[in-house]
Amino acid sequence: MELWVQVATVIALLSFAALCLYGIFTLKDIRGSLALVQNIGKSLEQLPAEMKEIRLRLLGTLKNLEETSKNAAMITHKIHNDLDSTDGIFAEIEALTRQIRKVREYIQTGVLQPLGSIAITLSALGKGSEAFVETLRKPKRGQE
Repeated sequence: MELWVQVATVIALLSFAALCLYGIFTLKDIRGSLALVQNIGKSLEQLPAEMKEIRLRLLGTLKNLEETSKNAAMITHKIHNDLDSTDGIFAEIEALTRQIRKVREYIQTGVLQPLGSIAITLSALGKGSEAFVETLRKPKRGQE
């Protein structure tokens, strides 16, 4: 029986040793977990400050975006006004072109064509006068 007690004692000691080893590894893991929890705690403590910094930067960015949007709207409005004024300029140029065409047509039909007719008539009168004068200058056949 003593042998059984010794075997049981050995088994108990081995079990206790295994339990101690398991406890050591578990405590190591717990210590690592505690360090992780402490790091998470520190990160959570820093979170409000970082959120405040992010909020301030975001507000600055939003203000810049608002100014950029206002500037873009002003530029767009100015371009729209410039396009409207150029439409007016082109309308004036078109009206001026129409007037120049009317003047050109008037000059062609009201001035140049009558002058051309007068020139043709004067040329014909000149040629007729030359022919008449030539006829008067020629000696008559009987007087030669």
